[in-house]
Amino acid sequence: MTAVKVKKTPRQMIDEARAFIEAGGVPNTIIASNKKTRYSIFDNLPFLVCYAGCPLNTKCYDVKILKLRPNVFMGRAKRHFFMMLRPDEYVRHLIAELDMIRIKKSLGKVRIYGGGDYTPAQLPLIKKVLAAFPETTFYMISKEIRRHREGALQLLQFSNFFLNLSEANGVRFDLNWHGIKEHPQVNTVYTLMPDETDFTQALEADIVFNVSKSKKNITKYLDNKLVLCPCDAKTIPSKDACNDCGGCANKGGVRHEYA
Repeated sequence: MTAVKVKKTPRQMIDEARAFIEAGGVPNTIIASNKKTRYSIFDNLPFLVCYAGCPLNTKCYDVKILKLRPNVFMGRAKRHFFMMLRPDEYVRHLIAELDMIRIKKSLGKVRIYGGGDYTPAQLPLIKKVLAAFPETTFYMISKEIRRHREGALQLLQFSNFFLNLSEANGVRFDLNWHGIKEHPQVNTVYTLMPDETDFTQALEADIVFNVSKSKKNITKYLDNKLVLCPCDAKTIPSKDACNDCGGCANKGGVRHEYA
């Protein structure tokens, strides 16, 4: 008789990952990747770091992906707790992995948070990595950082750091950020959710990300003159798109790059 495999709940996987790290375990790798992004670091669990009142909370594509892919969830959870519970060891492992890539290949551009988002506890760790690789460009796309202005200002003191202030329908950076938006290492980006688009707000952005793969939605957004990420607009191949495109790490983003 074949045993029935019981699917674990997110809570069970979170508890298991935490117990693994508390027992001295170390994740197989600290660096993550996906089809678009060759290297991403400091990835964490949105369930545990993102503001519960976020208007996109129930529609977040990162949450949906994690629920669909338990192996990805478990790997991310282990990295999350390694970072939060043993931060000094975490950052040593991360710098060692990045250095090995730098020696063997080239780091190119590295994304901070391919999944999850900013928490102030990570600030000293991010600063250590930025200082360790001054020749590498690191870029962060973040909604959560709007609640931590001083942290953003500290990160922007590093010339190899680029910040994309991530807005969406119902998510805006307030007046305290207006001066920061003009910083030469800052872009504004807008994340589209189908049928919930503030076109006035989206048109102000340097880059617009399109979650929908629907051809009709892509056509609609292009007809409205939105500066879509070229991967999301299907004008460049999605494989390694974030490394081939420099929009997120250049002032003016796609608006500037593809003007």
